[in-house]
Amino acid sequence: DRNMTIIKGNLKLLDGFFDEYNDLFEWMKPQAGGTGFVKFKGPISSDELAAELLEEGILIFPSYIFDCEDNLKQYFRIGFSRRTMPAALNAFKKFVDERRAQWGQRKD
Repeated sequence: DRNMTIIKGNLKLLDGFFDEYNDLFEWMKPQAGGTGFVKFKGPISSDELAAELLEEGILIFPSYIFDCEDNLKQYFRIGFSRRTMPAALNAFKKFVDERRAQWGQRKD
């Protein structure tokens, strides 16, 4: 199925990204489907991260969208079932790289 091929390819890209950036993100790899759950370990909330990303044209779904408990406020959801996801991931990577020093995180 065409959609599953897209999802599987995008999932491999996301796995690589979250392995590389594990100091900032904790990837809750989904068991099925094209939506993932991510914990942001940086110094701002997932809501603030989402607002900054949106200014750059990158969409994630912050915790306030899914009305979660306080202990999940650093989490956000991402979709990866579209062919455009690799370009969005590259833009996300650039965004993170530009802010890494400001966030006080260092790349290993």
